[in-house]
Amino acid sequence: KTQNSKLKTQNSKLKTQNSKLKTQNSKLKTQNSKLKTQNSKLKTQNSKLKTDKPPPPMPPIPLPDLTAAARSGDALISFPTDTVPALAARPDAAGLIYAAKQRSETKPLILMAAEATDLWDYVQGSEAEFAVWQTVAARHWPGALTLVLPASPRLPKAMNPTDPTTIGIRVPNHPIARHILALTQPLATTSVNRSGEPPLLTMAEINAQFPEVLTLHPDELAALERKYGTQLNQLTSSGLPSTVAKWTGTGWQILRQGEVRLE
Repeated sequence: KTQNSKLKTQNSKLKTQNSKLKTQNSKLKTQNSKLKTQNSKLKTQNSKLKTDKPPPPMPPIPLPDLTAAARSGDALISFPTDTVPALAARPDAAGLIYAAKQRSETKPLILMAAEATDLWDYVQGSEAEFAVWQTVAARHWPGALTLVLPASPRLPKAMNPTDPTTIGIRVPNHPIARHILALTQPLATTSVNRSGEPPLLTMAEINAQFPEVLTLHPDELAALERKYGTQLNQLTSSGLPSTVAKWTGTGWQILRQGEVRLE
């Protein structure tokens, strides 16, 4: 009887141990299931990271291709100016710029051209006002001065979506920029950067951060630099944006102070 009692006690202990082992096995299975779920999530995240990699930069292209792409209205281009490199598109395709920069449509773009005569049709005012504007332009253009003037009906709304009644216009003091703009006609422009970040200053930076933007082939850029070498040697790029002056109807309001100072 004593032995039977001991055996019953041992059996009871074994049952208890088996129960504990089953509980532990159940916990291990639950942990394994959680690990499998975590691994599955990590694989999904890795897959997304691979998919979300930015496309490789567009290769630099010859000048005729660059200007044709800008005129097509289907592409963004970049080129050097007297301030910072420009991000540019055909005026009616300015939405490409807003999308690439993640820029608020409350921030208008600048209409840039090779000559002042290419810009006057995009603004409207009285003869007296035109006389004032053209006097200021003659004094400071080509140069780092943007004049914000009343827009004419010719201006595409895409240039200034929230206030299409005004437009900033400028002629850059950079022979290569004007050479390109003479071939494309006026373009919507701004600096090359994500909204709120500093402007990018080199083509290498632009190609890396904006792979969809077309840039000029180094050999062609070098050829233009040789062609305009004397003029380029006389220029000093400030790295600052242009001064922005808005016409109030009686005078100028400085919206952004840059290198140029109006008297």
